[in-house]
Amino acid sequence: MVCYPNLREFIRPVPVYPESARVATVAESLVDADLAVVVRDHSPWKQRERQVLGLVTAKRLLSVLKQAQAWDRPLSEFVETAVESVPVIPVDRGLDRLVAVAPDWYRSSVEAIVVDSEGIVLGLLDRPRLSVAALACFDSLDNSLPLERLPPEYSPVNFIARLLDRLPFPCQLQTASGEVLSQNRTWHHCWESLNDRDETAETCSPDVFNTLLRDRDTYICSGRTKTGDRQLWQLIRVSLSDLAVAPAQPKSQIALATLSASLPLSTAAGVAIPSCNQVPSPPDEPDALWLICARDVTDTSQHARELTAKNADLVHLDRLKTELLTCVSHELKTPLTALLGLSNLLRNPNLGTLNERQAKYARLIYRSSREMMTVVNQLCDLTQLEKGELTLNRQRVDVRECGQIAYQQVLQLCDLESSKPFDCSILPPFSLHVAPEAETVVADRSRLGQILTALLLNAVQRTPTDGEIELRVERWNGWIAFVVKDTGIGIRADVQPFVFQSYQRVVEALTLENADPTGLGLVLAQRLARLHGGEIDFTSKERYGSQFTLLLPARDRDARPSNPLTAERRNLRFILVVDGDSERVETLISVLRDDNYRVLLARSGPEALAKARQLQPHAIFLNPMLPILSGWDVLTLLKADANTRDLPVILISDTDTRPTLPKTVEAWMGLPVDRTVLTQTLDRLLATSNAEPPLTVLWLNLGDTDRPSLSGDLDRLFHQHHCRVVEVDDLEQADILAKVWKPDVVLLDRTGPLDDSIQYLEQFVRHRSLARLPLVTLDTTTTAAANRVFGECDRPLRVFPCLTAPDTISEESGLPVVLEVVRIAAKFQQ
Repeated sequence: MVCYPNLREFIRPVPVYPESARVATVAESLVDADLAVVVRDHSPWKQRERQVLGLVTAKRLLSVLKQAQAWDRPLSEFVETAVESVPVIPVDRGLDRLVAVAPDWYRSSVEAIVVDSEGIVLGLLDRPRLSVAALACFDSLDNSLPLERLPPEYSPVNFIARLLDRLPFPCQLQTASGEVLSQNRTWHHCWESLNDRDETAETCSPDVFNTLLRDRDTYICSGRTKTGDRQLWQLIRVSLSDLAVAPAQPKSQIALATLSASLPLSTAAGVAIPSCNQVPSPPDEPDALWLICARDVTDTSQHARELTAKNADLVHLDRLKTELLTCVSHELKTPLTALLGLSNLLRNPNLGTLNERQAKYARLIYRSSREMMTVVNQLCDLTQLEKGELTLNRQRVDVRECGQIAYQQVLQLCDLESSKPFDCSILPPFSLHVAPEAETVVADRSRLGQILTALLLNAVQRTPTDGEIELRVERWNGWIAFVVKDTGIGIRADVQPFVFQSYQRVVEALTLENADPTGLGLVLAQRLARLHGGEIDFTSKERYGSQFTLLLPARDRDARPSNPLTAERRNLRFILVVDGDSERVETLISVLRDDNYRVLLARSGPEALAKARQLQPHAIFLNPMLPILSGWDVLTLLKADANTRDLPVILISDTDTRPTLPKTVEAWMGLPVDRTVLTQTLDRLLATSNAEPPLTVLWLNLGDTDRPSLSGDLDRLFHQHHCRVVEVDDLEQADILAKVWKPDVVLLDRTGPLDDSIQYLEQFVRHRSLARLPLVTLDTTTTAAANRVFGECDRPLRVFPCLTAPDTISEESGLPVVLEVVRIAAKFQQ
């Protein structure tokens, strides 16, 4: 048995006046109430429903007050003009009998007065609360009530329309196809004020943006108000995915329990939700519902324009600064070149012998001119980097030779900077060690030498004679690591975050004459490393020395500019520790290195962002307390960037209390770290990093072959193993997509005569973006033709045949043979 709601629970109070009451008395009560009930002075009990005359509103009463001397007259004289007739509902009637008595009770223009068994007015019917209770009542009767049995006043669409009409911001209910079902009052008010100007009528008309919002989730509407002010509205489309509008003669059912939960809105208890005058009409076919919300973004747009203007001014000033440095640097080069040449001539004994004082002065002139020329050259390089005008001449470089030349340049610089004849024996001993797998690197020879010279000169300047300097070159999977280690004075912890800041000389030297005059040496080295696609990391401890590590990609990034860590991250894991105090995380770094992690350290927000984007570490330990840019801002920027949002972030702090973590943080750890907790946390976060990386396969699938295509089987096989497949059927299309998707290998699915295959492959090698990729073939004819063509063109032979059935399972790896061949081929590309 269904328990219908009792109407006594849904009554709201209202003032009641007899018809003999003075108009002034009723008007005073309407100051606090929107309306009042008017009843007859005397009426028989049996005619209780006729006892109530109706409702009087402030709007209707205002028309009465315009008449002369109406203020002191009784209300009964103005019943026809001031009192509105409304339905009267006995309180003892249930919800099931309510519709028969007042079929229009749910409409906003119709109020209903509730009376008791004696005909006494109890109040007005609270329709919004009763609507929700009615829906719950019907839902308890049948969780999925057939729409043909649902009374029209309980229509879910009509309920949503009444709910939206109460909201203070513009809302529109429409179908996914763009058909408008309902608009609230605020919506009409907004667009009426914007459609006064002809030039904005087309932009702001509902028909136009209804069409636009079919395919967009947001749209900006521009117009002008009646006062001529420009106004911007942002239209946001929200899907009510659990609801659908059924056709006029429905055959399906709708679950009423999901109605309120489907709305992206919340209402407080007791909030009155008046109904709409507009009755939504259902479409001819079932259609999904969309809620369109409008938001006034005029002020936001104004603030954005102001910020844009200020940013443009800053960019302009920065460009002027760069142009000034460029101009001054070029202007200084001419006199400096003359000074260097003349001072060098003075030192030439063939032009005459100088006494000791003259030789000293000539040496000082030459040294100062040379130092100034170095500064000018650094400024020129830095301005070129900032303007993006510095290009690299990449080539295969012998690492050992480059390191030796860099050290010789350091000796020459020390000789030139010395105020007296230079003795190499006063320098600390230097050693160079190159691993067999790191003997060559693809880089700009001169720029790589410039970077190594800056790092070695930095070590020499801060290392005493009894210290040691070492350059060690190793292969860290996808990287070549140049490690410059010294046992000098180190760098103070408070200045370490500013080592790579421009125009700040924070790194101390042993003597003043050895100091970097501008502090640009390390800054320029870092910028050049990033231009190569690498990075410079360093660790230092005061009085114990420093270690600077230059990381360069082990292969040419122009050939395939994807992340070098992606393909080989299963063998070596990088961890980025972000903290402004290196001493605070010293234990954490030590534990990570003991567990065979490569640890990178960032001491400021901008440095953390740059290293995360460039090196793609496996995990990031982040301390919110950072200089320059806070850790919370760093976290926000990391998660907003598509290249770094998937990197796991572990929050660290020197407190024992676990803070409330945002959803973008995977874990928290207190300092000093617990080795067991650290190991468990990293094992959990990096559990999937041992899996084979996803590969991109460019599939040349020619439809003109004689045999049936393997398209369906291979496509399903590759997707089962998480490989991205880009399928094409001609070389021009393949060349374009290869530049966009950067595939790992090319899979050629073709059979036919040998001559046709040779002709096709000759066209293939003319496309440079295709010819430099490993080629996987599926038949002997194509394999023979590829070997012949690649040999004649004097290109590296990188043809990998798969001559068995592609879906055959390999006994060694347990993978399909074609996937095993593709992965082997991809390693040669890396």
